[in-house]
Amino acid sequence: RRSSDLKDIKIPRHYFGKETTPEDIQLHLSSDASIKAYGACAHFRSVNKRGDIQVVFVASRARVAPVDPPTLPEWS
Repeated sequence: RRSSDLKDIKIPRHYFGKETTPEDIQLHLSSDASIKAYGACAHFRSVNKRGDIQVVFVASRARVAPVDPPTLPEWS
């Protein structure tokens, strides 16, 4: 395939599946930090009509803390 064909590729993002419709959807965000690094993670938690619970990953991010410590205005 040619690289020009890449624009035609579609990747579906079915967080909750095609078979059931969720009755309750929650977005959970978690984060943590230290002097050396920081990170965050997001995931969906859904409950369908039968009471089945599904948790799916959405995104995450992690970074190494900068060598030079941030100034007080940068923290706020």
